[in-house]
Amino acid sequence: MPNVVPHSDVIIQDVIIQIDNVHKSYVMGKEAVPALRGVSLDIRRGEMVCLMGPSGSGKTTLLNITGGLDSPGRGHVTIDGHNIVSMKEEGLARLRLATMGFVFQTFNLLSNFTALENVEAPMVLLGKWPRRERKARAEALLTSVGLGDRMEHYPSELSGGQQQRVAIARALANDPAIVIGDEMTGDLDSATGFEIMTLVRDLKDRQGKTIVYVTHDPRMAEFADYTVHMLDGRIVDEAASAIHRAGGEHPAHGNVAVAADAPDHDGAGSPASAPYARTAPVAERSR
Repeated sequence: MPNVVPHSDVIIQDVIIQIDNVHKSYVMGKEAVPALRGVSLDIRRGEMVCLMGPSGSGKTTLLNITGGLDSPGRGHVTIDGHNIVSMKEEGLARLRLATMGFVFQTFNLLSNFTALENVEAPMVLLGKWPRRERKARAEALLTSVGLGDRMEHYPSELSGGQQQRVAIARALANDPAIVIGDEMTGDLDSATGFEIMTLVRDLKDRQGKTIVYVTHDPRMAEFADYTVHMLDGRIVDEAASAIHRAGGEHPAHGNVAVAADAPDHDGAGSPASAPYARTAPVAERSR
């Protein structure tokens, strides 16, 4: 049975990630430095959400807590009905393996594994599929990200964009409901970055995955349904992206430029005045 959070009798319908009054501090010398200050956020199943903010805003800490890679000092985090704050490490590792896929800035591929073996690795750990089915699934995933002819190549034989495609295929290996992306295009040139984000958006639209990612690039944020702006450990603004306003189709097919009057990264604009703000109040999601 899911380890359902005790603070709520009913988990909000279709909400797959529920973050409630989360605080987090890190000890620096003799001082406790707050990274998150009472953050609450609901992310619905099938949404693609971007976290943005200046350095030190708390966006990466929030992403890591959402992915179960870090724990809050206080507050509740519910992932697909499971209260991950109260879970033991073994159960949390199993939940991450089965429910989440991760895509990192530096790819984090196993250098002595081929592309095919890298994609198979999470399936081996989960133990859900027999060997023949694992291989067939890995081949299908690599083909779906455009690497059907690179399956036996090692990471050192692939370009940065190709390595990130392998990482995306690996993230999807166990058919997770959630994909967590940490600066997925940070080590890529602009053109390759657009290709990767177009691929991620297409996979989200076709497979209904929930995607939460951090980026410093406002052009990459435009691929999300919504961008959550953070500053000083708090959510200060939330805005619908161009792709959401266009009904799910990227208005520039991967070459969108953010308008000059878009909200600032640091979230200084208010939902009422920002041209990209949602009609509904931010409080509906970030509470």
